[in-house]
Amino acid sequence: PNKPIRVLTAGRFQPQKGFQDLIAAAALLKDQPIEFIIVGWGPLDVRKIASETGVEDKFVFFDKLGLQQLRIMFQSVDIYCLPSYTHPEQGKEGVPVVLMESMACGLPVVATRCGAVDEIVENILVDERSPEQLAEAIKLLASDSGLRQEHGQRNREIVEKKYSVRNIEPFAESLADIADGLAIEK
Repeated sequence: PNKPIRVLTAGRFQPQKGFQDLIAAAALLKDQPIEFIIVGWGPLDVRKIASETGVEDKFVFFDKLGLQQLRIMFQSVDIYCLPSYTHPEQGKEGVPVVLMESMACGLPVVATRCGAVDEIVENILVDERSPEQLAEAIKLLASDSGLRQEHGQRNREIVEKKYSVRNIEPFAESLADIADGLAIEK
């Protein structure tokens, strides 16, 4: 009856993806009934960071998953978190597909204001490199099932309206019409 809230994040194990900040946020939430799932691959040893932080028991780690497997993950968690930050060499986030996929699955999101993320996510956005704000935002969603549902529904609406195939097809048709027009002019 007291199932813990599950928070998912997925991506390349690179410093700019903010996994270390999420792990630090988990340390601030260590007494809360919240579990974290990290999916990804890459050079950053996220397991070691969690162990050194003393919160390895709050985490489950998966290597890179296929789209169907990731979809199952989206359906089995309560919150999606994107804790990225601007990196001096790697730059900012573009438009993270995994973020749109999680929103399309109706998940509420906690994300940082990094790159184009704030063009997709209406709420909840926190400052980059702020484990404290991540922890507060996760705790807020974890404690309010109605808010999770409300944000999840809104996120799905956003993706359906702005990023669905229905939006791409008219654009592709207009490009084809332009190309046809250019071919006729020659």
